[in-house]
Amino acid sequence: MDTILEQFQKVTYIDIQQFFVDFDDFVQNSYGDIVAFYTTDAEIESSAFQDLTDLLDRSIQILSAFTIYKEQLGVNIDCWELLDLSEGIYIKLLTIKNSNRWLRSTKDATRNQDINQVKILKSFETIERVALDSGFGDPNNDWTQIAVKNELLESDYDLEGGQLLSLAFRNKAQRFVNTVIDSLQGEKIYGVDISDTFLFDNDDFVIVQYKENMNQSFSHLLSTTKGSVPEFPFDGLSKLNVSSNLASIQYPSIFRQISSLFQKDDRFQSFTLVKISQISDRVELEVQATTILEDTLQETISI
Repeated sequence: MDTILEQFQKVTYIDIQQFFVDFDDFVQNSYGDIVAFYTTDAEIESSAFQDLTDLLDRSIQILSAFTIYKEQLGVNIDCWELLDLSEGIYIKLLTIKNSNRWLRSTKDATRNQDINQVKILKSFETIERVALDSGFGDPNNDWTQIAVKNELLESDYDLEGGQLLSLAFRNKAQRFVNTVIDSLQGEKIYGVDISDTFLFDNDDFVIVQYKENMNQSFSHLLSTTKGSVPEFPFDGLSKLNVSSNLASIQYPSIFRQISSLFQKDDRFQSFTLVKISQISDRVELEVQATTILEDTLQETISI
């Protein structure tokens, strides 16, 4: 009697058993390399991402086959277990594909991580000196990288300088925030959220993203009062301060309560109180926050 794997191959002409073997081999040998690539300075062979793409394509083909050949495969417990296993592998592969987002990495596997810079050799300046001044880790040996990259022979330059050199640096800039799950490149570090209008568009919630989301978050933090967020009942401005008369308002306490909210959101670098104004029967606080990308947000709140 044929096993479910043999039956699946006979019906669909897809060697699903080989797919499972290849997936297991990928997890054992390449998955760790992908994680290391996104979390450290480690290099990685492009074949790892090519294998991932191939496995994803084959996984989609297998899942489609369950639908196309459902009559021939029949309805039985073995088939359902095989489908469940195949769907689990597909989800795992998608998760690996989005590793840069889940690991909050600034790296992009589709881009060269090097930054190129042009340098004109000065008079009496050696390539070793260029390597030292440019911040290479081992200038006594790394100068050879510059020479090879520019196809330089010793006879190609002299002490008069003037030669045009192309320098390549590894981009090691890293940013990390706990409040966003995404690839932390550029404005993506600001994240995405549901719009506070709570409107629907194309059968889904309207969202705000990046700078627009930061503006919304800024306003939300400023309007948060104690007890308004069930998970964090002690966060926000005390209602006692909001309802106090002007003479009894404790400004240091108000500033401390609001600034503590911004300290918990690592997309913000700083929060400052710019100005306090008393207008008729209310007090206005002009506040300012600086984001991790050096954008400045400013708003006036009334108490």
